[in-house]
Amino acid sequence: MRIPSADKVKDNRKRFAVVLVPALFIVGLAYFTVRSQGLARTSVKQRFEARLETGTSFISEFVTDRQRQEKVVALARLSDPLTDKTSFDIAVESLGFGAAVLLDDQGRLLQVYPSKPEIIGSKIAPKYKHLSAAVAGTPAVSIVVPSAAKGVPVVAIAMPYETPTGRRVFSGAFSVEVGPLGSFLKNMLPYAGSQSFLIDAEGNIAATSEAPRTQIESLGKQTPNLLRSITRSGAITSAEGTMDSEVGPIRYVSRSIPGAPWYLVAQVPEKVLYAPLARTIWPLWLVFAGLVLVGAFALLLLDRLQRSRERLVSQLAEQGRLNLALEDFSWRVAHDLKGPLAGILAGIELMNRNDLPENTRHEISARIGTQAWKAADLVSDLLDLARASGTAKRQSVSTKDLFEEVAQDAQDVAIKVSDVPDYISVDRVSFRQAALNLARNAGKYGSTDGSKTTLDVSADSDGSEVTFTFADRGPGLADDQGKTIFEPFKRGVDTKEPGSGLGLAIVGAMAEAHGGRAWYEDRPGGGASFKVLIKLQD
Repeated sequence: MRIPSADKVKDNRKRFAVVLVPALFIVGLAYFTVRSQGLARTSVKQRFEARLETGTSFISEFVTDRQRQEKVVALARLSDPLTDKTSFDIAVESLGFGAAVLLDDQGRLLQVYPSKPEIIGSKIAPKYKHLSAAVAGTPAVSIVVPSAAKGVPVVAIAMPYETPTGRRVFSGAFSVEVGPLGSFLKNMLPYAGSQSFLIDAEGNIAATSEAPRTQIESLGKQTPNLLRSITRSGAITSAEGTMDSEVGPIRYVSRSIPGAPWYLVAQVPEKVLYAPLARTIWPLWLVFAGLVLVGAFALLLLDRLQRSRERLVSQLAEQGRLNLALEDFSWRVAHDLKGPLAGILAGIELMNRNDLPENTRHEISARIGTQAWKAADLVSDLLDLARASGTAKRQSVSTKDLFEEVAQDAQDVAIKVSDVPDYISVDRVSFRQAALNLARNAGKYGSTDGSKTTLDVSADSDGSEVTFTFADRGPGLADDQGKTIFEPFKRGVDTKEPGSGLGLAIVGAMAEAHGGRAWYEDRPGGGASFKVLIKLQD
């Protein structure tokens, strides 16, 4: 019989790598392409919210500027001990107020616009929260109130200022909708079917992006779902989210206005908000094409793996038994790959439907990613199995360093190493992978009470070979399971842990590549004990 040369085996391993690495890359690319759709949606939502943040800043600056203008005019025209009606009217009209009052430091009315002489001298500040605050020395903004003349919604800005005769308060009322704020609300959102509102803390509308109001109206009367969505514990607050409606999901945002008892609120149908993303549906076709390529690469891998193993089987005396094992191996690989790929293709087909809700699309996208990584993990394990089955590239390895690396990668397992040689001549990559697989198995099955499991590693050598023992205190295996556990896709019948079924097969392949073998024994006192025998080089 002709035994394959080391170069031949090396070439086969390179071919496996050439196929597997691009396949893994494409699987990852497909997953992250789908994931990018979610990131794009997040970006659109953030831009929508950013418009509200810009709006709150604009409105807050508008209020601050109004307060400054009021104070400048009041100091210039309304500081004389006796302020005449003409000076007061000129001051009011210069600021464009529809109504205004001038109070002394006791909250008594000194002047009123439009003129109403019969109430001059009355103490009106206690009736209005913003006037009371201003009399106390704090600039204040009112909630929405009806104008005295026409009953339309107005707001007032009360500004205190000091005069030689004491503190005074100048407060002017104006309609938000017919000024700069109204124009800003109408142009703040570029989305068709969107609405924006400026409301007070009681939910009354000061202005909207629609037609001006002729009377005070509550946000709850126009859009009750919106008011409920931004209300927490009985009070309006800054919030964002999605609410259901007859036209589908609606995205909403509310933000408080610094320096005023107001809130800027906006809503837009999600189908309008995310409409630009519909034009980027092509990435899903890229995902589909990538996954088809993964399937083609997987089939090519299986074909080459089968032909390679067939050449090896022909050189062994037990050719018939190994051919049956190969057939079983190939069937299991194809079966385990078919499941995730079928799930992926089904998910892609569903994603192409236009009537799916966005939350369902998110769920399907997540499932596609899970199935893609499941296929990638299986392909990665096949690569490790191929590497472990090849010719061992021995080198002197520090066992201390090697098991420290394993402990870092298997952090849920406490690895205790004792009585092992300081150095051993092995294929570092495959031996490390085998030890890591055994450690991870201990983490999965070695603890019966949920605590961190311990893996005891020891070794026994007679000079020509060394036997490593990996022992845990888990439930162990039944007698019939221990005989086949190192064969590919053979797993404990009672296990419910996820996995490809290749972890211990990699351990067995590594041991055989080093002239030895791997087997299972029950651990005295309970637990599992895995033995790995390695022939030492002369």
